[in-house]
Amino acid sequence: MSTVEDIERAIEHLNPQDVTLLTAWLLKRDNGDQKVEEDSAAGRVLDSELSRTVLELSLEDRLELARRLVESAIQPAHVTEAVKEGIGRIEDVAAGRIVGLTERQYRGVVR
Repeated sequence: MSTVEDIERAIEHLNPQDVTLLTAWLLKRDNGDQKVEEDSAAGRVLDSELSRTVLELSLEDRLELARRLVESAIQPAHVTEAVKEGIGRIEDVAAGRIVGLTERQYRGVVR
């Protein structure tokens, strides 16, 4: 197994906030404005204006963008609707949009 494969597996287990932080770090890493502009002109990376605009988004919007970008890059060939629904529910709990059950509440329901 290569280092890249190890990194990819580790990224798959990151929470949305950590994905956002990693994305921002990668955009900034070794990319001064001049290098970004040169790479952009050559079609290699996003231009610095777009990068700055994205980084100015609210945390929630950056998380959603990061989720979509990661999903587009690592989307499994076949994900069932049930799995997609489960992922959405986990994201809702993680983002605080809904409150999850305590263990006691859960056990009371499944009895």
